[in-house]
Amino acid sequence: AEMTPAVTRATCILTSAAETTLATIVERHDGLSARAIDRIIKVARTAIDLAGRDLIDTDDITLAASYRVLDYDPSVDPRKFTAVPPLSRIPPITLPSPRD
Repeated sequence: AEMTPAVTRATCILTSAAETTLATIVERHDGLSARAIDRIIKVARTAIDLAGRDLIDTDDITLAASYRVLDYDPSVDPRKFTAVPPLSRIPPITLPSPRD
């Protein structure tokens, strides 16, 4: 949350397809500020961290942008966004065995 824009861009690596998707989203939403774009990238970074991946792809950007839309337009139905990564891409959680 406290990353500067330069640190965000250095540590949040987007695929070329994700860059294109982000550019498309920015074109469609004229009101997106640089801060809003950085927030989308940071949310996408959180998604890939949870999935155990290193690169932000198109699905991650779309998912993060869908959350951003909900920030400024609560009338949007979040169920219409289908950018959630398939479960096969999310690593299973391994719980420690209970101790006696």
